Amino acid sequence: MIPPLFFLLAGILPLSLVRADFGCVAENSIDSPITFSTNLQGLYDNSDKCTWNITVPDSAIAAGLACVSLSFNSFSTEILFDTLTVFDGPSQLSPVLTQLSGDRGSTPYALPRSIYSSGSTMFITFESDWSVARSGVEMNVDFISCLAPRGCQPNGTIIISTNNTIIDTNVGTASYANSMVCTWLVLIPFAGVCPSLSFLSFETEYLTDYFRVFLSATSSFSSATRSGQPRTGAAPITLNNPTMFIRFTSDASISLSGVRARLNFLPCSATNSYRPPTTAMPTSTPQSTTADANISDTTANTNLTNTSDTTTTSTTTLTSTSTSTSTSTATSASTYTSTSTSTSTSTSTLTSTSTSTS
Repeated sequence: MIPPLFFLLAGILPLSLVRADFGCVAENSIDSPITFSTNLQGLYDNSDKCTWNITVPDSAIAAGLACVSLSFNSFSTEILFDTLTVFDGPSQLSPVLTQLSGDRGSTPYALPRSIYSSGSTMFITFESDWSVARSGVEMNVDFISCLAPRGCQPNGTIIISTNNTIIDTNVGTASYANSMVCTWLVLIPFAGVCPSLSFLSFETEYLTDYFRVFLSATSSFSSATRSGQPRTGAAPITLNNPTMFIRFTSDASISLSGVRARLNFLPCSATNSYRPPTTAMPTSTPQSTTADANISDTTANTNLTNTSDTTTTSTTTLTSTSTSTSTSTATSASTYTSTSTSTSTSTSTLTSTSTSTS
């Protein structure tokens, strides 16, 4: 039998199949797709401290694969005391992407989600305390496009800080899974721009599987909630806010093709979809809320209606200050619902002079 090393050297075996069990040493450098673990065999040692510095090589960057993907084959550490920490950059001074511990086994839905860097470097540390050792962590490093879809990961929040990223509830499958809870957190790394979602496709089980957008991960109320199958396409969602938190949930039955959206960073503007109005528009007749046969979407408006008696010569000054908070939800018969929430405070002054001869 010809050993696998022969095929690797001959360029026949893909690099992504290479396995390198360095074990835990003070510093490891990685510049190729690889599988590795915290320990060579058995259990990791107590009082271990190891690091891995991952750098995308120039050849991969030239091929459009400029970001790092870290996935897990198995994960078992002493919870809270033996931790794996992943940094978005070349050192421990870089932003923390995640810190993990505990016994996750090797079942795909129990394992930690895949982790993606925002650039060409990722730094990983593993530290164990003086007691209780477990089987450790086996990981895979791969190089991907920074625009690669960020699919639904059920065991953590996917952090996105790259413009023009595809968000997909199900990558590589025809439909999303049942009983899923997936979240994405958008963090824009520079000022003056805001997140905007444009939908490439949208199909979820009506009124049971929801795609929600929040201002932040701590927001109590969603800025937009959508469910169903719009026949003319779902309208974009743009927040006048430097962060966006996205949450997709499905129930225990019926899965459809899901949601696929493109995230773009746009200049913050008063025309953003879910920016509350700053000025109420006076009008003599109330504005009506309309919904077409395919998409039901309502917008809360503050209207000011004025009525004056007819006199020979009169001057009427009306000053009105109003504060309104409204939540409007509309549901159309076409199995699609869209809900938006807005709060506005406005002050308007109307001076009217009329002359009448009787």
